[in-house]
Amino acid sequence: MTFYKAGNGILSHCSTADVFVKLSPVKAYCLPVLIYCIGALNLPVVQIKDLGVCWNDCFRKLFGYKRFESVKEVQYFCGESFDLIYELQRWKFLTAAHKLCDRFSCLYYLQSHSVSE
Repeated sequence: MTFYKAGNGILSHCSTADVFVKLSPVKAYCLPVLIYCIGALNLPVVQIKDLGVCWNDCFRKLFGYKRFESVKEVQYFCGESFDLIYELQRWKFLTAAHKLCDRFSCLYYLQSHSVSE
């Protein structure tokens, strides 16, 4: 719901702007609402598709597509496929978690093997 409110708010104020000019604030303000903490969640395919529908609806409104028309090609050429966005967020989270585990194990090793005076 918040995603749609943010998208409608942005798009209602820039109706005469170019499509790619409209896409920039949508990516900057609406997409983070949709993908907040998504990398930390192991979502089922059904929920990923539901979130993808929200992103598709935004592209339909931006490019003037009807509900039954696919926007996959437009998203592909813009580099904004939701499946790709989800996988990238998941990869970023897992990489950061791995680095954090490495830091904790290094600190534990240093603490347990420190020279006592």
